[in-house]
Amino acid sequence: MRWSPTGNKSGHFDLIAWLLDKYPEFRQNIFGCLEFDMNVLNTWMRSLPNFAIPDAPTPERIQWIERLLVIRKEKLQSVLDNRN
Repeated sequence: MRWSPTGNKSGHFDLIAWLLDKYPEFRQNIFGCLEFDMNVLNTWMRSLPNFAIPDAPTPERIQWIERLLVIRKEKLQSVLDNRN
């Protein structure tokens, strides 16, 4: 998701920062997006190759997704912390 008031491309985290500046009452709602157990999610994702599904992710792909989610979760937490 992208947003830009000037027509220049802005990223997802820019949008979240703008939303927090404009609508600070939504901070808790956005913070709620971070309240999930990463270990539970990782366990679920690691089981996906065991299912007979088309294009099941490889263990390497799952590890990449896990790392990406950690980075994005930390970045979102940073945006929230900086807009407190």
